[in-house]
Amino acid sequence: HMSCACVFECCKACIVKWMMTSAKCPLCDRSDIKLLTSQNADICEDELQKATRLMAVWHETSPTDPSFKTILKGASSHYFNAITCDRSNPSGYVGAAYILLLVGNSRGALRYLDYIVNNIDKDHADTCKLIAHIEEIDGPNAREKFAELDRQESEAEQLQQEAALEAEEGVNAMEINPNDEPHQDEVEENIDDVALA
Repeated sequence: HMSCACVFECCKACIVKWMMTSAKCPLCDRSDIKLLTSQNADICEDELQKATRLMAVWHETSPTDPSFKTILKGASSHYFNAITCDRSNPSGYVGAAYILLLVGNSRGALRYLDYIVNNIDKDHADTCKLIAHIEEIDGPNAREKFAELDRQESEAEQLQQEAALEAEEGVNAMEINPNDEPHQDEVEENIDDVALA
């Protein structure tokens, strides 16, 4: 990955995490993290440029072209690579949100945009434009509507998990029912019975 030898053992997420919280590598105590940060920013910008080029090609591609979805997936991949390299750069999140909007997922897009607002830059221009677009499409209370949907889905998912656990416990209870399984005492009694016969 980067210049620190121990970083070769880490994933990008680990690198980002310790780069943002420490000036030294946690594994070898090297202090050239600023160089690594600079390299990550360069990688991020490279990924964003690749995504932008693919999006330009995608906009010129006919929806009937077999590469239409592949190009969009490629751009999405580059946006997520950019996010992995530099979580403080809002452009990767904006790109991912834009793709979600293109495929009709305003709710997912709003999650990325809210992340930018809450964690990176509350006044980021492109973020504010996309949020305004979502509110224009889905209504001014889109956030509340999506939050309610998230809550309902979370509750439904929790109920499903509880039902699955109850069903599993019922199956397990049937499998390990002490009245159905022979116990050591019963086995010994059966042995005794056989010996008496």
